[in-house]
Amino acid sequence: MDLYACTSYQQVLTAMISQHKSVRGYQKQLSEAAGCHTSYLSQVRCGKAQLTPDHAAGLASFWQFDEAASDYFLTLVQLDRASSPALKTMLRTRINRLKREHDRLTTRLKEKTTMPVLDQVSYYNTWRHAVIHMAAMIPGWQSETILAKRLSLPVELVQGSLLVLERLGLVTKDRGKWEIGGQLQHLSDDSPLLPIHQANFRELARARTQLRGKNDVQYSAVYALSEKDNERLRRETLDFIEHTRQVVIPSKSETVACLVCDFFEL
Repeated sequence: MDLYACTSYQQVLTAMISQHKSVRGYQKQLSEAAGCHTSYLSQVRCGKAQLTPDHAAGLASFWQFDEAASDYFLTLVQLDRASSPALKTMLRTRINRLKREHDRLTTRLKEKTTMPVLDQVSYYNTWRHAVIHMAAMIPGWQSETILAKRLSLPVELVQGSLLVLERLGLVTKDRGKWEIGGQLQHLSDDSPLLPIHQANFRELARARTQLRGKNDVQYSAVYALSEKDNERLRRETLDFIEHTRQVVIPSKSETVACLVCDFFEL
């Protein structure tokens, strides 16, 4: 369930019950967590009663929502209970702010660059540094000559990137083998270096379209669609990006792949 796609707390409640329909006695567990009778919860689902903030806090805890998700859910409850136009406007503004904060990739990926600014400039001024940084994680690739061969790059460029990475503390050399040494990096979406970083990888992707590797996936499209479906695709794109991190982090290092993703409204 995408909590932040829900525009009412009733949608959240219905989605969670549907998601756990195979769990015996789930609605009773919810009513106990909320501190109300099961029949009252049924009335809430039918629109004949309202959750209180106390009910909502109990449910958010039961569902193990983090602080931001709990805040969003409780604000939905407050919006449904609000009577004055001024309060409703304030709560809708808060909901939109919480959505925007959640949609920031920096927030969703929970990663950030910890390097000093000048070091960031060195790291992000070419795609080669990031690619070689990742490639140094792969057993059997950890020499200049093999890296150059596998990445189809001149040895001199690979050597230059490795020296930069070593200076930044991101790789180390031990008995002739290069190994990853520092934290993985992720630029925040408000970094002035982000456009340069993204442009570098778009240039790499453009070059790859000429090679047409057998396992490459290359796709571009323009759609005319509803506002609702535009928002749906935008959120699904964000979910996909977040999912890739969940797959990659525990994955065994055997090859290097590049994902370049854009979705924008014209």
